This record gives sequence, structure tokens and C-alpha cells, in this order.
Amino acid sequence: MRMARFEHAGATATGVVLGDEIDAEIVDVGSVDPVDLLCSGIAGMEAAANAATRRLPLAEVRLLAPIPRPPKLLAIGLNYTDHCAEAGMAAPDFPVFFNKQTTCVIGPSDPIHVPKVSALVDYEVELAIVIGRRCRHVPAARAHEVIAGYMVINDVTVRDWQLRAPTMTIGKSFDTH
Repeated sequence: MRMARFEHAGATATGVVLGDEIDAEIVDVGSVDPVDLLCSGIAGMEAAANAATRRLPLAEVRLLAPIPRPPKLLAIGLNYTDHCAEAGMAAPDFPVFFNKQTTCVIGPSDPIHVPKVSALVDYEVELAIVIGRRCRHVPAARAHEVIAGYMVINDVTVRDWQLRAPTMTIGKSFDTH
């Protein structure tokens, strides 16, 4: 099941992608909060999709960021061997966590701003795991119970700013990045 936020005819809505169409019933009743839809799980998304009596072709909508301002955006740096080698660093013994600011989040076709303060803007394709509900101390065998979904994201980095600080946050947190 693929959830999406989209814009159509001046309205912003949350719906479910079904093949090359999007559930458009939600456009008629107003916007559903994407976090609420995620928290409703597969059953909630299926109910939203099944309630739709009208669908729009995906080509007729503008896709937006699925969650416009996520409450928390954590990332793990140096998360695979080849990347460690590229960076000339040893693989860490423990995960290297950093956060990205929520102003980094944009839609799939929105422009990325290249800041005037740097010529070293880079990108990496990453797998995002969306946690759908508040959790703590979840055993690995039950992790699937709190995962709402997955996304492919473009992690944009201002490399020279990243290297000027002891954490990666500043170089990873420019608006639209």
C-alpha cells in the first residue's frame, strides 16, 4: 500500500496510490493528516482506498512530501563498508547517528536549493524507514510492528559545511536537502 500527499485543483490531500492512479475521494472531504493515516496501519489505508469512489491518474496530480514536517528525522552515517572506504574512514563500532532538520523535507519533484556558500553539494540515495507509532525498547523480532513503511530519499549534503563541524548535522540540514 503506497500512501501519498498530493495537490490537485488547488487542494492538498492525502491518499493511497493504486497502480497509476490515486484515491481521490479524500480531495472531496478535505485533507487527512498523513501521520494519522500512517498510524492507522495497513487496515486504515485499505479502508481509505476502499472508500474511494473516484480516482485520479497520477499524471494529473503533483506529488508532495509524504510527511511535510516529520516530528523526528534521524539518520545513520557511514552505514555501509564502501561508503566508509570512500570517506577514508574505518567502519564505526557503533552506529553514527545524526539528525536532519524538518525543513530539509520536500516533494519528489521540488527543486533543491544549491546554497551560494558552497560548491560542494553532493547527494546519496538512501532507504528511509518510517516508524508509524511511538515506541521504545522494541526487540528486533518485533520491529516490523512499528514500521509504517519505507521510502527512497535523496540525502543532499553540503560537504564542506559537513566537514567543518564535529557532527554531520549542519552539512546535512540546509533547507530542501
